[in-house]
Amino acid sequence: MMTNRSRTVLYTGVTNSLERRIWFHRNNTMKSFTKTYKVDRLVYYAQFDAPSDAIAREKEIKGWRREKKNQLVQTLNPKWRDLGLELFGTGSGKVTRREPLLQIVRFHQPVAGPAIHAAHDTGVTAGRQR
Repeated sequence: MMTNRSRTVLYTGVTNSLERRIWFHRNNTMKSFTKTYKVDRLVYYAQFDAPSDAIAREKEIKGWRREKKNQLVQTLNPKWRDLGLELFGTGSGKVTRREPLLQIVRFHQPVAGPAIHAAHDTGVTAGRQR
């Protein structure tokens, strides 16, 4: 899951390279949901061995209400720190880590507290926009 500085948006998606996906969100120059809402902070992630398991979990989370998504983030990250910085640093955009990970993050309903979105990536991707 990724969010913006004010935590009004959560973006949920699946990727086969978490580092590359974070870099893309931070450096995207094309008009997109994540650029419009400045979604650039990783606040939750989970790793899966099978892409189908990651996709199933993404779809499950997308069906949740906002409060339940917030509780999920708080299980791993109670202070809503940017986990991307802790995992990969500020980085130069050089991608070195390639693991199948679930990156959870999109529902673009600006509300108080964090929200979720579907990541589109080469490799393992999932997520129909709602």
